[in-house]
Amino acid sequence: MKKIAIVENIHADGLKVFNTNSNYEYEIITDVSEENLIKKLPTFDACTLRVSKLNENILKHCSKLKVISRHGVGYDNVDLNYIKKKKYYLINYC
Repeated sequence: MKKIAIVENIHADGLKVFNTNSNYEYEIITDVSEENLIKKLPTFDACTLRVSKLNENILKHCSKLKVISRHGVGYDNVDLNYIKKKKYYLINYC
């Protein structure tokens, strides 16, 4: 089972994908402080976020992470240099 971190609340329609597929388990993370993300994200295979920041200090703790999904315009809240170096997939959707 793949674990997905949903960083910040999303619309209930967005959760339907996860609720109807038993291959995924998700957790909504509302405390987006750097300290909490460092504590929570290392156990996840993927995450989706809106405006929260994923900097190198957070990402270096996330060795299981394979995919980052960014909802919205741009990638300025994700450390692109770090994810390129670690070969994470970054998906952007609006």
